[in-house]
Amino acid sequence: MKPLITVGDQIGSYRFESIPDGIAMRAGRPGRFDVYVNHELSLVPSRDAATSRTRS
Repeated sequence: MKPLITVGDQIGSYRFESIPDGIAMRAGRPGRFDVYVNHELSLVPSRDAATSRTRS
């Protein structure tokens, strides 16, 4: 299984932050589907925040 998006990923100007908590899918137009994601908005650092602290 290949993830569609994970914490810290960016699509256009949208950055996916915090912890994905629930995901749902439903059929859309022919050949398409809609994906809904609920995620917790907490102060959990992303993987990029962790690596930027080690760079000088």
